[in-house]
Amino acid sequence: MSLGTFRETDIERLKDLLMRCEIKGLILDIDATLCNHGSEVLDEDIVGRLNFLKEDISLCFASNNGGQRNASLSRQYDIPVAVASRPKPYPDLYQNGMHIMGTTRENTAMGGDRAITDIAGANRLGIMTLQFEPMGLQTEPTKMKIARRFEKAIYQFIMH
Repeated sequence: MSLGTFRETDIERLKDLLMRCEIKGLILDIDATLCNHGSEVLDEDIVGRLNFLKEDISLCFASNNGGQRNASLSRQYDIPVAVASRPKPYPDLYQNGMHIMGTTRENTAMGGDRAITDIAGANRLGIMTLQFEPMGLQTEPTKMKIARRFEKAIYQFIMH
């Protein structure tokens, strides 16, 4: 399912959808999904949305970047972070997230902004996916901007 940015998404409708699909755990990418790339904090609006979801759904952060920063975000917002020796789209990170939340493929969803890492990796495992539009692109490193263009071209080629 493709959505606007996490901030723009109707969070009540999203939570309702997840509950109707019997989703018990939501793994969330951090960079460009919940905050600008490399940010050490989340906006109050994002934190409020996460807290609203946490009332009924277990949450887990997942990121291919910054181990120490991820641990800091996890402590600040009381949301565990999945770690793995191999990055997304390898299955390790998703499996670790499910283990942390005590969920299975059938009752887990993954939310992220990148089709080739966040979404493709979860799809390979049969996990429900929520693709958010990226936020904070103006602060992204050049290598990420190039990777996004490459991903978009591959996605368009595959889909047409």
